Amino acid sequence: MRITEIKFPRMIAGPGSIGRLGAEASKIGRSALLVTGKKWLRESGLLEKIASDLRDNDVNIHIFEGTEPNPKYDFIDRGGREARDKGCDLVIGVGGGSVMDASKGIALVAAQGGSIWDYVHYGPDTSKKPERALKIILVPTTAATSSESNSSLVVSNPEKRQKMPVFGPPLLPTLSIVDPELTLSLTPELTALGAVDTLCHVIEPYLTSREPQFLSDRIATSLIETVLIYSTVAMKKPDDIYARTQLSYAASLALSPFPRAMRKGGLRLHWIEHVLSGYYDSIPHARGLSLLLIPWLRRNMEPFRRRLENLSDAIFGRADAEFFVEKLEEWLNSSGLTGRLRDFGVKESELESMASDVERLYGWGGGDRTEAIEVLRKAY
Repeated sequence: MRITEIKFPRMIAGPGSIGRLGAEASKIGRSALLVTGKKWLRESGLLEKIASDLRDNDVNIHIFEGTEPNPKYDFIDRGGREARDKGCDLVIGVGGGSVMDASKGIALVAAQGGSIWDYVHYGPDTSKKPERALKIILVPTTAATSSESNSSLVVSNPEKRQKMPVFGPPLLPTLSIVDPELTLSLTPELTALGAVDTLCHVIEPYLTSREPQFLSDRIATSLIETVLIYSTVAMKKPDDIYARTQLSYAASLALSPFPRAMRKGGLRLHWIEHVLSGYYDSIPHARGLSLLLIPWLRRNMEPFRRRLENLSDAIFGRADAEFFVEKLEEWLNSSGLTGRLRDFGVKESELESMASDVERLYGWGGGDRTEAIEVLRKAY
């Protein structure tokens, strides 16, 4: 068993918890950069409610809108400069994973300077270390990325065609408010995509670990079962707040230390997807995962067989690796997440270079060219 360091933010969770934002923020900072996406928050009327709540609690706010999927380094750099110029001591991110990741990056750049790209992780001792950041509050509006519960972010560089992570203790949110009511308007497709991201956060480290750990494994299997059951419910009944609560809770735990405590296990499928969406920025992260997940599992059937059997037994009562993959594929198909890489404009001629980049950029995390090219070809 390995030594595990547990880092988890203070979290307020449950329906209606967004109502706590203003009062809680006033205990953390006095001037906040409020980071949002392109339009949903404003069009839904939630932006004005949040802004009023913050002002009523004597928190001065500067709104920074326009975060795009796969957030870009120049957007984060600009936000960092604005937070610094406005004298902000707090960054509040309200949105999906891209908004939350951008908020973390903005808080880092504002406090420590430089460009967020200076901090990307190409391997141990190869990047500038995050040492300080403004205080961070995150409010997810999707049940997907788990950015609200960890100390990492992902940033894209279109010029380099790269999508890379940044890791560091200062990126751990001071507070996260997880209100499942904010996910009620998600379409069935977005609900399913969020569920895919959550599933992969748990399945990947579970399968790539060679060290069974009873409690961590049980947490992982419970999270997977929860997502499979309640994503199906939420897609059929979008206003089912109980189902939405289960999905939000599962998403927040999925990439926290708890499902993989005291055992190793990496995110090898995520690295392939990061390279894919680094090349093809129009492919959202979770959509890329949905296209790659079954090919990755089938390619690794033999090395993963025992762990897949354990998953299948725990969730479906049948210790059968092939059966587990078939059931997962059925769930993807029933969720409308079908398709091949070629359907999304991916060029066959670039599969080789993408596979090489998986190893070149992510070799430190288990990225392997042979695995990548076989998975990409199966998914193509």
